[in-house]
Amino acid sequence: MRKYDYRDTIGFIVRSTTKVLENTFDQQLRKKADITGAQSRVIAALALVKDGMTQKEIANRIGIEAPTIVPIIDKLEEQRIVIRRPDHNDRRNNLIFLTGESEAKWELIIECAIELEKASRLGLSQEELEITKRTLCKIAQNVAGLYLKSSDRIESRRENSNNTIQVIKQDLLHLENKGSSE
Repeated sequence: MRKYDYRDTIGFIVRSTTKVLENTFDQQLRKKADITGAQSRVIAALALVKDGMTQKEIANRIGIEAPTIVPIIDKLEEQRIVIRRPDHNDRRNNLIFLTGESEAKWELIIECAIELEKASRLGLSQEELEITKRTLCKIAQNVAGLYLKSSDRIESRRENSNNTIQVIKQDLLHLENKGSSE
C-alpha cells in the first residue's frame, strides 16, 4: 500500500485552519450574540448581498443545500431577526428579510469577526500576512479552475453546480480585484 502523509498537504492544513477559525467564531457568536456561525452567514448574506432573498438564493450564496437552510431560518425567525414574506412574483416562494432586531446582531457579528481577525494575525508581520493572502488566493484560483473543469462533466447536479460555480466566480473576482488594488 502506498504511503501518503495527508497531514502535510495544503488542503489538510487549510481545512484544519478553517475548522479552528469556524469553531472559534461559532463559539464567540454563541456567547456574545446568541446565534451560530450558520445563522451569521444568513444574516451576512441578507445584509451584504441583498435583503429579501429566497431560501434557495441564500442557501446557494452561503454554500449549503436548500433543505439545510430551513431550520436555520426558522430559528432566526423565532428570534425575530428575520421575517418571511410571500414573493409576489412567485407565490411558491417566500422572501427572507432582516428585521430591526438584526442590526444589533449584525454589530455583534462584526465585533466577533474583528476579534477573530486580530487573534489570527498575532505574531505575523504585515509582509507575512500579504504573502499568505496572495498565496491562498492563488491556491483558490488554481483549485477553482480544476473544479470548474470537472464540473463541466457532471450533469446530474447541474443546477446546484452552476450556482456554486457562480458563487466561486464572484468570490474569485472579488479576490482578484482585492489583490490588484493592494
